[in-house]
Amino acid sequence: MSFLFVKGWYQIRKALEVYSDTEITDFDAFKAAYAALSAKLRQMVFELGFLPE
Repeated sequence: MSFLFVKGWYQIRKALEVYSDTEITDFDAFKAAYAALSAKLRQMVFELGFLPE
């Protein structure tokens, strides 16, 4: 199995960011969407049962 298939999206994204000087990869839209989702979920983390109160 290929190394990239074993690693998750986080590792792939970080590797692409490290080598961004040789590849054109723009993660601005992804980072904005991730921040918006995080803000929504952060408010509901106890309500949805991810963490006990």
